[in-house]
Amino acid sequence: MLNTGPIADSSRSGSGLGGTRVRLVGTPFSESVFASRGDQVTWMIAIGLQFRDDSSFWTVSDGERGAGPASAAFELDSTWSADHPHASPYVGVSWVRRSPNAEGTIPIKDPSDLVFVTGLEIPIFEDPDWANGLGTDLTVDLSGRFGYHTYGDGISGVLLPTILPISSGLAATQSETSSLWGHAQVRWRAAKYVDWALNGSMGGILGHRLEHHYPIRTATGGKVGWSLGTTITFRARDPLFDAG
Repeated sequence: MLNTGPIADSSRSGSGLGGTRVRLVGTPFSESVFASRGDQVTWMIAIGLQFRDDSSFWTVSDGERGAGPASAAFELDSTWSADHPHASPYVGVSWVRRSPNAEGTIPIKDPSDLVFVTGLEIPIFEDPDWANGLGTDLTVDLSGRFGYHTYGDGISGVLLPTILPISSGLAATQSETSSLWGHAQVRWRAAKYVDWALNGSMGGILGHRLEHHYPIRTATGGKVGWSLGTTITFRARDPLFDAG
């Protein structure tokens, strides 16, 4: 409230697989796939759907919170890049539009996101003759991300634990906000169509209002968050592209 000090530190965490996502990715322009027609830039576009997960941050099962999305989402990504001998720069934009989830007693809607990214991919090692011509390479990817996040609807008392009993368990709206993240990734292309990546991020969400019931905001210079992850990617090439 006004003219009061900060509340004590508290933490909330969830664990789980993070939900199910289906994506379709294509490259209308590509310096490698369409090298014969002289493309000077690669443009990758992706369309996807992320399904709602019953085990979300807003739900508790056996005393543990989940980690999946509470509401379904439509995803659209667009990335432009250019290959150079020593480093390949890229820029991209990602839009995630989430739909409200009215399945439970309290309607939930995770924030929608608009994220801008710029980065640099640095090759470390490459052997195009490895595995009978399938090839292998090792790269380091460094990037920065700025995100805008719309308002979201959650449950009072989860993000803001020190509340009045009258609002506990009711619907609560958190304000829109922005975020800044730095990202690093080491990717090994074990074969032409298989990638394995180790990645890490550090950054945080800027100050925002946690619940519309109370005039309480997070600090603009709040604590820095981090994440670590790994990804295995399998790709398939359409034989139509090889025709002729």
